[in-house]
Amino acid sequence: MRFGTVPETDRAWLAAAIDAIGAVTRELGYRGPAVLGLAPHLVLTKHAMTPAVDPRQRDKVIHFEAMQAIPLALEDMVWDCTGDFATGPDWHLTFTVAKREVIEGLVEGAVRAGLSLRGIFPAGRALTAVWNAVTPEGPAMVIDIGARSTTLLVHGVGGFQERSIPVGGQVVTTGLAEALKLSSAEIEALIFSEERDENLGEHLDRQVEQLAAALVMEVGQIEGLLSEGGRASGRIVLTGGAARWPGLDARLSEYLGGRVERLPSDSRWIDIGDELAVVAGLQRLANEQSGTGGLLPERLRDRLASARRVPGRLALGILPMVALVPPLWHYAQVERIAIRGAAELTSQGRELQRIAARNAALVPEIETLRRRYDQLRGLSERRDRWTRILADLQRSLSIDEAAWIEGLETTPRRIAKSGRAGLRLHGRILNLATPVAPTGSGLGERARRLLDQVRRCEWAESIGDERFDLTEPGCLRFEATVVLAPVRDERSGK
Repeated sequence: MRFGTVPETDRAWLAAAIDAIGAVTRELGYRGPAVLGLAPHLVLTKHAMTPAVDPRQRDKVIHFEAMQAIPLALEDMVWDCTGDFATGPDWHLTFTVAKREVIEGLVEGAVRAGLSLRGIFPAGRALTAVWNAVTPEGPAMVIDIGARSTTLLVHGVGGFQERSIPVGGQVVTTGLAEALKLSSAEIEALIFSEERDENLGEHLDRQVEQLAAALVMEVGQIEGLLSEGGRASGRIVLTGGAARWPGLDARLSEYLGGRVERLPSDSRWIDIGDELAVVAGLQRLANEQSGTGGLLPERLRDRLASARRVPGRLALGILPMVALVPPLWHYAQVERIAIRGAAELTSQGRELQRIAARNAALVPEIETLRRRYDQLRGLSERRDRWTRILADLQRSLSIDEAAWIEGLETTPRRIAKSGRAGLRLHGRILNLATPVAPTGSGLGERARRLLDQVRRCEWAESIGDERFDLTEPGCLRFEATVVLAPVRDERSGK
């Protein structure tokens, strides 16, 4: 069931999801077992490596690694851990984390709708199950694009690694809505209608290109995923509802340097389309009956299971209760004393509860401020770097008073031979002594000295693709590509 507009906040998403669960169950007339899948923007994924230990110590080790890897208060979160514990000297652990209030809200909404939850799983785990079912062999990159976020699965020798990318198809919808002054719902109806507006094509191509560029930029920040030339190794498989944008396959294929495929159908499950891959994975996880509920907390799982057994237990408990009537009065007295003690403890703990609630309310605001700070810091660092580049170019030109730069332009990574970003220089050098005489070799030497001065700048890694034009009397035109040196991230040390 689609939302008319994608909710912007987690609380709005949770309310819309609960309403959608109720609407679907009413429409289908269904009450019974179910599993839920969580969108990537609701799940934090962390990875850890730890030496293999005795199986009896596994739970303690996993809990310790969770406290180290998860940068949030565990009592406010629900987390699950998966990994290959069978072989090898080390365990590669994958932690998936979600807010407790989101999970408990979904469970409450599902129970109200008449569903008996068997598990709650992240979209990445469902995609892994689908991939293992249809075509598990060989290295591959599976990109599942949702509305607000994208799930990236990297399948290699060590199995699957899952990443969540904070970019989704909403980039296209929002950009088109701003450009055409329409709502998001009107934009989707316009794009996927049989009679498409001819004026939409140019705007749509531009927004799809921005989405592809944003996805490739996020993928490129994952260490070791792309080659030095910025190309992907192995298969590139595209799924998800937002994968339907026209031209997205071609853009990703161009930027990643490989053919983009679609997830193949598998008649053993369902005909998997662009929007049903996660659904198929959830179906497989439900059929496996592995005994784990993913992000469904164990206490809620036990409570739901206990609720299913209540009618039978009630019938078996009627006769024993008759025999227990005499001691009830005594235990009632004991209960009253316990209630008075509990009331005193509750009174003393109210202030602590208020503090805990206030801290929980501040967590999303702190995360938002932290993301905004990182964005502003990145913009400031890029601005400072370009200021240094322009200042160094000006100082380099000072060695020759008759030289100047006519133009600058950036080159994509795939054009520079090293795979790094480049800066294309266009300039001229005049022969002031004899401006109308034929150009001599002296201008070429002056141009090379000028480029050698630029090569000594700390931001320049190398200079290549040099071109010199001596056809104009008294003037030399020159072009060269400066390959920019990588920028060291002080926060990560990379």
